[in-house]
Amino acid sequence: MKEKIKSLSTYKKKAPKIPPFTCPKIDSIIEILERHKEREKIYSKKSLKTLIAKLEKLRQSNESLRESGIYWYECFKNVLNSIPKRKKKKRKY
Repeated sequence: MKEKIKSLSTYKKKAPKIPPFTCPKIDSIIEILERHKEREKIYSKKSLKTLIAKLEKLRQSNESLRESGIYWYECFKNVLNSIPKRKKKKRKY
């Protein structure tokens, strides 16, 4: 029995959400670190907590992106495996 090939929209509905662009978060953390370095300031508990929270959000975004990549890779494999393989014709010389 042939398996029906799903449409792209069917796969998209089940896909994990792609996280927002993370470069602004990285830039923000770098900016904070540079400001502290310029002032030769030691990190307060509050600023350290803020940096850690931003890094944790970045970790979650990267994890979501990784999960999304795995999901789409598996979908692609399923589609390729559902396409009937053609028999190779022997060449006559």
